[in-house]
Amino acid sequence: MAASIKQAFASDAMILRELGEWMALGFYEGSSLPWPRAYGLAYRRLYENMDVRVPEDGLLTPFEPFPHARTRASHEEWSATALLCDFNHHCGVRVNPHLAAEKKERFPQHAEFIDALLGDLCHRLPYYGGYTHNNPDMRRVVNDGFLAMEAELQDELHAVRSLGTAAPTGELNFLLTMQDYAEGVKACYAKTLQALRHASSVAQGKRAWKLQVMADSFAGCFLLPAQTFIQGLLTVNFTWMLDGCDSIGRLDQVLGPLFEADQRTGILDLALARELLDELFQAFERLNGWNLQIGGYTPTGADGTNALTLELIDACARNKVRRPNVAFRITKQTPDSALLAAIDALAQGSGRPALYNDDLYVETLAGMDVDLRPGLRGRAIEQERRDYRGGVVIADCGVGAGGIDHGGSAEVLQHVHIDAAGGISDVIDRERVGSHPSDHSVGAQFQGSAVDHAHRVHRRT
Repeated sequence: MAASIKQAFASDAMILRELGEWMALGFYEGSSLPWPRAYGLAYRRLYENMDVRVPEDGLLTPFEPFPHARTRASHEEWSATALLCDFNHHCGVRVNPHLAAEKKERFPQHAEFIDALLGDLCHRLPYYGGYTHNNPDMRRVVNDGFLAMEAELQDELHAVRSLGTAAPTGELNFLLTMQDYAEGVKACYAKTLQALRHASSVAQGKRAWKLQVMADSFAGCFLLPAQTFIQGLLTVNFTWMLDGCDSIGRLDQVLGPLFEADQRTGILDLALARELLDELFQAFERLNGWNLQIGGYTPTGADGTNALTLELIDACARNKVRRPNVAFRITKQTPDSALLAAIDALAQGSGRPALYNDDLYVETLAGMDVDLRPGLRGRAIEQERRDYRGGVVIADCGVGAGGIDHGGSAEVLQHVHIDAAGGISDVIDRERVGSHPSDHSVGAQFQGSAVDHAHRVHRRT
């Protein structure tokens, strides 16, 4: 059978379609093409053919990266999966042998084929290495739109093709691979929009209105620059699904300007916005997503706290779940009101947001002389260091999910509250009894300062 898969793709393609193994179908379709064309066709065929469902009790669509996905919530999967061949954010196209038994139960007539398929794919797609996190360039997709990115791809492809026989084959095949991927993404977008429009047409009451808002908003975003907060959030969700549902990056910096603009013009439905943010948090939990950052320095060196930062802190308090790991990047300029809101959320048992010393991170990146984006020079390098989007997980640099157990006592949180509020305590008459957290050179000093505050409070009681 393995030889049949390799040599007689046309006959076996019918079985792959019956099994719904769209990534495998595309991968074998491109197996005779130069590397890495098969990978682009794998994504393209998946997105052209997979079902897109609107959640029965939700609005954000898609709500899963694969059709009828097995998730952390449903099957204790570390990352969502559904097919014998699908993808993950950290390794790309992957093979899932542990799904074979379920597939054979559904298609017993193809049990032998499934065994041969897995044997061949595991040989072609070996997994090696460790595990890393991923952050899509959400700002680019939200602000420019996917069509602008595709146009840039087409310009590059045209430039390479114009070289004729002198065109570097590796670069040409990579661009053709990205072209296939882009076609698949546009197909998935069209299927998602169609699913939303159909759902809104058959729904009733307030749900019909909400779904209509989703459909109308999605029709004007992702391919094009987002003009409203709802459009921006739908773009982020769609891009996150395409990326395999890991990290989102600096959500308040990407969507904060749209959120505040909608507030100023009066078009923001705050209740709907909060409902969607809660749904995003629950999706992170269900799909075992990772990091979401708030606050921190902007590229120009200002503190980035905005109205959406505070909304996301409130979302932490409302959603007492493990994910996302919300990293609140605290600077010397972070408003005390935002710090107090964060500690109030922690005191309610959410375990989030984690508090990170942004001055220390930026200073450390500068000291490492790391070129985060090759080709940058001078001030552009400084701006890039302030705009890092990694999934920060260093426990001794943060307090929250990474530094205090989720079930920590309210007393401990009270002392951390004092420390994060710049050393000012409501309990002791707003007296400044310590330094601002961004003054601490290492995370241990931040946590040690909280202990010092605890001793002060006990001496006064």
